[in-house]
Amino acid sequence: MNRYPVILLLWFCCAGAAASSISGHIAVQFGAAEPLQLAVDRLSMAQNYPRALTTLPDLQLELRSAGPVLIPDNRLPLASGHPLWQFIAGEGDWSRSDDNTLELRLPLTLIERDANCLHYGILRVSLPARASSGVAEFDITSQTCEYLKFTARYRGTVAWQPSARPRLEAHQAAFPVSGLEQLRQDHGIDATALAPPQGVSTEHLTLAGLLLGDRHYQSACGTVHEPYPWCERLPLPTFSLSKSLFAGVAMMRLEQLAPGSADRSIGELLPDCGDSWKDVSIRQAVNMQTGHYADPGYFNDEDSAIESPLFLAPGHVEKLAYACSAYPPQEPAGGRWVYHTSDTYIAVSAMSALLRELRPTANADIYRDLLYHELWTDLKVSPLLAFTRRTDDIWAQPYGGWGQVVTADDLLQLARWLQREARAPHSLAPSLLQPTISPAGRRPGVNAGTSGLRYLNGFWLLDAGSALGCRAPYWIPFLSGHGGITLALLSDQAIYYYVSDNNEYKWLSAVIAVHQQTPLCS
Repeated sequence: MNRYPVILLLWFCCAGAAASSISGHIAVQFGAAEPLQLAVDRLSMAQNYPRALTTLPDLQLELRSAGPVLIPDNRLPLASGHPLWQFIAGEGDWSRSDDNTLELRLPLTLIERDANCLHYGILRVSLPARASSGVAEFDITSQTCEYLKFTARYRGTVAWQPSARPRLEAHQAAFPVSGLEQLRQDHGIDATALAPPQGVSTEHLTLAGLLLGDRHYQSACGTVHEPYPWCERLPLPTFSLSKSLFAGVAMMRLEQLAPGSADRSIGELLPDCGDSWKDVSIRQAVNMQTGHYADPGYFNDEDSAIESPLFLAPGHVEKLAYACSAYPPQEPAGGRWVYHTSDTYIAVSAMSALLRELRPTANADIYRDLLYHELWTDLKVSPLLAFTRRTDDIWAQPYGGWGQVVTADDLLQLARWLQREARAPHSLAPSLLQPTISPAGRRPGVNAGTSGLRYLNGFWLLDAGSALGCRAPYWIPFLSGHGGITLALLSDQAIYYYVSDNNEYKWLSAVIAVHQQTPLCS
């Protein structure tokens, strides 16, 4: 028996073999991994965090069943005093064996503290009938993380006592799901071109899918040892998808509520940034055209900032000080595009200040209120979308450029919602949204490093016209995240995504496969 006990208090509402539901509280204390097998460690985390990497935080949850589904009361990242990890608990399942042993399976995801990497595992608990102890086992078997990949196993002991708990509801996805292979039968589309798309390594693919009409075709999400049972509800990191979903959409929302917001001065809203930011607007910061840079190359500054205070400092004051001072002013804002996550942090901080100005007595939060409650709760999004990474201080400033956690269904719902808004504006400023989501042949935004690639309002746009044989440019708005994450709005009917973690950003084969059977252009 592992000398580090797992204390699991599991209450079930109906005693005996005839029990048809369970409910209760779990409190888990894990021991060290036995063993932890590192596959990738690009940031030397095993050297820098030798103990933290191999241990886990305590876990405490309320659980209740709904039929065969086991539901945790809190499906957001759980507060933790651990220096490296937090847990995300998902909906699992439970059963009783022939000898009345209670078997629990619960998906647990590790999210890196102050970061966005996710590591996926399954907690298994066996509780013999009427026994006061049992066995727990937790396996980490896959991840979406470019710089840290490992597998690990944790064991422990279990104890429980009965009590009833309030009813919990399982989350229902908005779009019905079919296996990706069903695409060939339903639409003649070659699914092998989508998962993975050509140029993306199969072993580094977490998940891929296509929304066609109102049906979601989704790939499997296997692990090192076995298929993962809950792909539809798998938590996914956004990384820089947040630059679009959060920063870009927040700017569009503020512009709709208070016209002229997008052109408000950064320096006036954030005096601590200094005079060099007075002639830079929120719009220009979201578009990464601030005129501030050290290297004029498109991505060179960002590549050298991986271990900067922007990503490592826990507090808002330190993050903002770095963001405002890291790159000197070189030219007037509004011209050259240089990719900086720090620009997005500045923009979201400025929008937070603007929202406090617009709603001085409401204690309004740029993410919780302006986006999640006012725009997204009417959609059937998962509970995960209520979360975004924030600074660990009194400011609780959302990062803006990374830090959300979503399901694939969430991504598709938000993409479809943006398409609806572009056709019939209601909540977002059409002057910003429509040229971003519906460019209609026009060359949108600013050049973003290569011919046919543009950037506008926190979104990317790719001209796929030549690859598809179109008679005119065909601009595809898409969202892109670190490691190899893409959400592409191919047409009003087709939305494609893939999530991977090997820095592979190639997905034209998927667009061509869809176009061959459901033409995107003429």
